[in-house]
Amino acid sequence: MGEGVIAVLGFWLCMIILVLRKPVIKMLEAKKIDGADTAKFEERCQKLEQTVSDVSGELIRVARELDEIRNSSEFSYKLLLQQQANLVAASTRAQADMQNAAIASGGTVEPKLLSSNAPQPEDFGKVTNEHTIRFERLLPGSKEQVWKYFTQSDLLGQWLAEGKIETQFGGQVALDFAPGRNPGNPEDGSRIKGLVSRADEGKALCFSWEDEANGVSSLLSLEFIEEGQKTKVILTHSRLPQERMHHFMACWHTFLDTLTARLRNLTPPDFNLRFREVIQVYLILVATVLAASPALAESPNATYKIVTSEKARLMSKYDNLWRDVDKTQREMDAMKRDTTPDNSTLNYLDKQLKDKYRDIKAVEYEIKDLDAALRG
Repeated sequence: MGEGVIAVLGFWLCMIILVLRKPVIKMLEAKKIDGADTAKFEERCQKLEQTVSDVSGELIRVARELDEIRNSSEFSYKLLLQQQANLVAASTRAQADMQNAAIASGGTVEPKLLSSNAPQPEDFGKVTNEHTIRFERLLPGSKEQVWKYFTQSDLLGQWLAEGKIETQFGGQVALDFAPGRNPGNPEDGSRIKGLVSRADEGKALCFSWEDEANGVSSLLSLEFIEEGQKTKVILTHSRLPQERMHHFMACWHTFLDTLTARLRNLTPPDFNLRFREVIQVYLILVATVLAASPALAESPNATYKIVTSEKARLMSKYDNLWRDVDKTQREMDAMKRDTTPDNSTLNYLDKQLKDKYRDIKAVEYEIKDLDAALRG
């Protein structure tokens, strides 16, 4: 299916929702369903509308990506084609679910259409050379306000990590990343140390990024440019190990999405969910750039190494998740044998168990995608 057709499909999916809603609401009002069913229907419709909206945004994004890399990497093009096919199938399922919900459910309150919070094409970062990534984001807020979110400890903790950045030449940097949020290793947490080499208040900030636990010694540079009532932030992270560049890009993308939400006083996207949404895109992007790089012309297996490295990470995560499942299951079994089990704790463990199983399924899908790429 052509890229233009895919973009049009995303548009028409949203239009179908708008056309169907009013006749559906009239039918539901005639039924006069009670309040509990109304709330249930509203929640269901909101979820389905969000699904269709997100999938439509992803379809448009994938179409643009396909157009950009068609001639640069056969491997990447095949991988994106598969992702495109999966999204088309998902959009079809979402549309069918909307129609089924309209027929089978009832409600008297018109659900509000939700705006898409899917990753936007203009928000994706770029690979500028074999060891450097770059993001440009137009953030809501003045330079002074945005600067504070990058330099004040209480605000840093709301979107990046707990710690401090001393804004003077030679100032110390100490950032404590929680497990699952460390760009150098998404599975573990660690402390980032560094020294500030440039601090021009409201204009620029530059410091070293030393992650001894994961063997990363890099440099982070930030520029702040006022554009009307907004501020463009240019983030450049250089001297990165090639096998982890896509990790850094997915994490920075998610961190910046979180910062944007904080500046707008909105609830930020779930970190793990957003990370999983963009990691595959950045895996493809990094592999494409490195494969096409003249500096790596004598190393045709660069793409293969990146993909196998990502698969090894996922396999390790997969094993850890199953160990967590076994541990949680044993705890629940031991509590159930107790004559007076703590139901609240049991419910908490049960939720944890379901979350782990969901994560396992997501990792399985990611591993299958990488296996398909390796075979291609």
